[in-house]
Amino acid sequence: MPRIFRADHCGSLIRPNELRAARIARLRGEIDEAELHRIEDEAILGALDLQRRAGLGIYTDGEFRRRFWFSGRSSHATRLVFVCGDWPRAISAAT
Repeated sequence: MPRIFRADHCGSLIRPNELRAARIARLRGEIDEAELHRIEDEAILGALDLQRRAGLGIYTDGEFRRRFWFSGRSSHATRLVFVCGDWPRAISAAT
């Protein structure tokens, strides 16, 4: 009898290099928000296709539009300061 394994998927997928490069280009002002959105759309369609081909019954967009894992949470916090490298600058430019 074959073994049956259970796995849960929480939503986040590893972002493709093209999307990561586009995020950096957006922060530098090299592309506009519409171009970033187009690249996000392409990456999401690729992620959906990958999940479909893998036989998953439920798909996720990979959370490819989220800037950071804590997106949406920091707006509910008060006196929140990021002190890691270039993060304060990157966060303010990306949000």
